[in-house]
Amino acid sequence: MLCLWGWNWKKLRIYPVWVHTFHPVTMYGIKCLMSLCEKYPDIPVIFGHFGGSNWMDIIKFAKGHDNVYLDLSAAFASIAMKMVLIELPERCLYSSDAPNGEPYLYRQLIEFVSPDKRTAEMALGENISRLLELH
Repeated sequence: MLCLWGWNWKKLRIYPVWVHTFHPVTMYGIKCLMSLCEKYPDIPVIFGHFGGSNWMDIIKFAKGHDNVYLDLSAAFASIAMKMVLIELPERCLYSSDAPNGEPYLYRQLIEFVSPDKRTAEMALGENISRLLELH
């Protein structure tokens, strides 16, 4: 049995959990993940590929839950990327889905559809730095 007396629980670090939410994951699986986000609001959860074809449901859910972050890789459509950057700029995270996606093209897409340069900067690194407390 592991004895944890003297362990400083206040120093315990909670890191975000990234979960794949595109095909073959269905809306049923995404709803299970949403329930876990509600049950454990102190754990940051990154919805990988921000739900794929379910991106509108993910954006709506994320707007009401501060522990939900959205990975922008494998965007279902450029309009989906644009909408998520407009609706939740502080919780969008750049990613490329390499080797299935081209990192440079995903960066260009974020820069192209972002409503302003500040939003692009947040998505391209500031948001993940803040989430991981790297700055």
